[in-house]
Amino acid sequence: MPERQLRPLLEELDKAIEEAGAIGDQDRERLMKVQEHIQELLAEGLPPPPAQGTGLVEPIRAYIDEIEDAHPTITMTLGRIMDVLNKIGI
Repeated sequence: MPERQLRPLLEELDKAIEEAGAIGDQDRERLMKVQEHIQELLAEGLPPPPAQGTGLVEPIRAYIDEIEDAHPTITMTLGRIMDVLNKIGI
């Protein structure tokens, strides 16, 4: 089930990044790393939750705080991705 939720959100994030236009290279690279990490998790069949402090949710949350004013669509999509990851314990 999480895979069915995450894949469309990753596609939505791709579209939001393309439409953002004025997104900086550093932000684009960070977003691509988040996407790659999630894709790896999906390819591995969503392994068990990581050790404390090594998950994806906290880095995404911190990144959302940094870009929420400049990129609301990306922020919203990342929030939805974060919610799914949080529900499955990643």
